[in-house]
Amino acid sequence: MGRVAAPAHLRLLKQRPRRLRRSAALRALVRETRLAPQQLVMPMFVIDGHDRAEPIQSLPGHSRLSADRAVAAGRDLVKLGVGGVLLFGIPERKDDDGRAAADPHGPVATTLRAMREAGLPLVLAADVCLCEYTTHGHCGVVVNDEVDNDATLPLLSGAAVCYAQAGADLVGPSAMMDGQVAALREGLDDAGRKEIQKIMSRRRVDFDEARRLYMQDRFKKNGIGPDGRPRDPKFVSFS
Repeated sequence: MGRVAAPAHLRLLKQRPRRLRRSAALRALVRETRLAPQQLVMPMFVIDGHDRAEPIQSLPGHSRLSADRAVAAGRDLVKLGVGGVLLFGIPERKDDDGRAAADPHGPVATTLRAMREAGLPLVLAADVCLCEYTTHGHCGVVVNDEVDNDATLPLLSGAAVCYAQAGADLVGPSAMMDGQVAALREGLDDAGRKEIQKIMSRRRVDFDEARRLYMQDRFKKNGIGPDGRPRDPKFVSFS
């Protein structure tokens, strides 16, 4: 029995993707998306001090780590083939403006330098936001119960420059401030760190406890959830 001729409209097809799916070898050769350990980035929550590890209740198996412990964890990640880390800093002291975010002796900058000195072959990224550093837990400076977007931008830029100078390869603006990406780029360029790349980061709610966030009820209106509606974070104090 002869092969049935294809309908006329099928004979006009110019693309035949199934030709590249005929065998496992062909599929492996042309696969567009590949997931490997070196493509993964591990979030790390870093704190001041030495030889400290504080378990995070909402992230079982994870802890807030001092710089030396973070370096040890980084060595384990290298053995697993993981490509990089993303650092979130939790300072010992907070203030209304979150100025500790740009402290060259803060947990993020200290950990970045320690990882660089250890020679770890990891991509080092740092989250850039003020929420971990403010007494009210919001992403920026607050004036008269309102977030002052433009007054926040120089502080975010200063934090990014601080992390770049400490050894970061990437910085991730996540402060929900208008103009933050341009502010970070300008600050990095002015500081002579044109090689530093920005990444856009999104935070998970699970990270709120990990970062010891404190948010006062009157700032709920400033948080927007994934559905576009105002977010009611119900933050509590974690010590």
